[in-house]
Amino acid sequence: MRHFEAWEQRRGRLIAVLEELAAQVEATGNPRAAANLRLRAEALGREVFRLMVVGEFKRGKSTLINAMIGAPVLPAKVAPCTAALTVLRHGPRPRAWIVPEQGEAYEVEVEALRDYVLREERKEGLGLRRIEVEVPLPLLAHGVEIIDSPGLNEHRLRSEIALDFLPRSDALIVVLSCEQALAATEMAFLHEQVGERLRHVFFVWNRYDAIAGNPADIADLEATTARWLTPMLDPACEEPRVHPVSARQALLARSQGGTELAASGIIALEAALEGFLGRERLPVKLSGPASAAEGAVVTLRAYIDEHERLLDVPLVALSARYAALAPDLAALEEHRVGIRELVDTHRARLSAHVTEAWEKVITRLRAQLPEVVAAVDLTPVSVFAGRGPAEERLTRAVDRWFGEELEQWESAVLRPLVAEELQSLQNALEPRLLALLGAVDSIREALRPDVRVRVEGHYASPSARDRMIGALGGLLLGGVGAAMEGAVRGPEGMLNTLAWHLSLGLGLVAAGVAAPVVLAAGAALGAARLLWHGLSGASLVRAAVVEATDQALETTRANGGASLEVKVEARFLEIGAQIDSGAADLIQSLRQQVEQVLAEQAEGEQRVARARAELKAQGERLRELQDEIEASRGEPRE
Repeated sequence: MRHFEAWEQRRGRLIAVLEELAAQVEATGNPRAAANLRLRAEALGREVFRLMVVGEFKRGKSTLINAMIGAPVLPAKVAPCTAALTVLRHGPRPRAWIVPEQGEAYEVEVEALRDYVLREERKEGLGLRRIEVEVPLPLLAHGVEIIDSPGLNEHRLRSEIALDFLPRSDALIVVLSCEQALAATEMAFLHEQVGERLRHVFFVWNRYDAIAGNPADIADLEATTARWLTPMLDPACEEPRVHPVSARQALLARSQGGTELAASGIIALEAALEGFLGRERLPVKLSGPASAAEGAVVTLRAYIDEHERLLDVPLVALSARYAALAPDLAALEEHRVGIRELVDTHRARLSAHVTEAWEKVITRLRAQLPEVVAAVDLTPVSVFAGRGPAEERLTRAVDRWFGEELEQWESAVLRPLVAEELQSLQNALEPRLLALLGAVDSIREALRPDVRVRVEGHYASPSARDRMIGALGGLLLGGVGAAMEGAVRGPEGMLNTLAWHLSLGLGLVAAGVAAPVVLAAGAALGAARLLWHGLSGASLVRAAVVEATDQALETTRANGGASLEVKVEARFLEIGAQIDSGAADLIQSLRQQVEQVLAEQAEGEQRVARARAELKAQGERLRELQDEIEASRGEPRE
């Protein structure tokens, strides 16, 4: 566990640096930037490594996790439609909580977890949001979480839960079965989600004990791995990424004291996971906070340099120049208003475009619905078989069709629409920000025109203007880390990920509205179950499904459109507020710095000398903090 011990040490060091820098930044008249640094420190303190386990139903995901725990904690063989995302964290003893879609979370006995899962899912119109489990697994004691996902491709809405969580995971464990060749749906998942998008993947060939005694089967497995899995792996990875494992064998060995633990393959898998997290993900976890701290250091150094320059200007001259620049300072507020109005204009335009696109797609789907339902094969056998088989077939058909259509719409229409509008916003926003920062630079130059500008190489790249553009641009992402990292990197690509973040949120809203349509299809079938007899009964059932689903689509049109509009409004209100507050802090910091220098000069030479000494000490401390930041980025010692 040496990697995790190094992680704890470096994280604690960086948290202390962020908190100290926050105090220094706050003293310069920028309380929001200081609050952002403190939030970053708090987030780093809560940071965890997430291992997400995915795979199709009946591949042994839960058994694999139980083997890692050493006890049958997670329920196995739960029907795919009742599966839920399960989050495992460290705790002194096994405990479990059910988190329903509605209502408060409640603790349950671990031994009865399966029964509670099934019971919660049977509630009319409700379901599970997730299951939370605490277990005394040593790996989890160091800020690691294991995410057990619903079975892929068994139920679209459940699959979306798993796919939504993928970008937030540090490593993906794909569980396959040695007893079953790669299914078409598994291949589709690998091609769509793994590779360029997800490089941190471990493949587990479970149930290896079933083929271990057959050389031909082993050769086939190795050939399949070489052909399909190996090309998806990062060639630079140090740990083995494909592991043959007998999860049931490992579980028995750990829970009942068996002797075949090493032969099960579980120990090699766990060692590879720990090595990967320590060597590859640990630096990534620290990179964002370290960049935030570096941005603060660069900004504070520039502030110290500016303060020293202003102290060189005589009191009378600085006071007169400051008074003369009052109109220019007031004009900075006009820049703020213009930027705020620009964001609001793009907000309104994007909201209108998204609403229009949503109306069009739902109208098209309602027109296609009768044809889709008519194409579902309801033979006399399926009708005579009773409600269950026919309901399942129709419900799945409508569910699959609606989900695929929404997914295609999101990819082909929604995301490009958002990306285009945000690119337009970036193009319009950058010159406005440059104008604001140029005006601030002009005021600073006017305050000290006779002072020789002292430029140190460390301050020259990136420039103060670039840093500020990057910082303001980063705030558009709605995340503290992005803003602070932008303050280091400058304006390049400051909005290049905004479209993805915003459209992802909108897309999840769009995908989530499929549930009412599926429920309506099922309700229609339930209401028509007494009419099922022969082909005429099947026709009546189809008509009932079309009518009920069409009504659900109309409800979805209104509710989904409203949800998307609210999402756009809220996101852009956040954007406007962040930029506006950033500009306000920039202006306030300038005013406060000049007024502080005037006050220091008014107190006399001794106060000015003391101010210079304080600035020098602060500069030396910043160099020490920079060393601390660089140390936090270092590789863990062996």
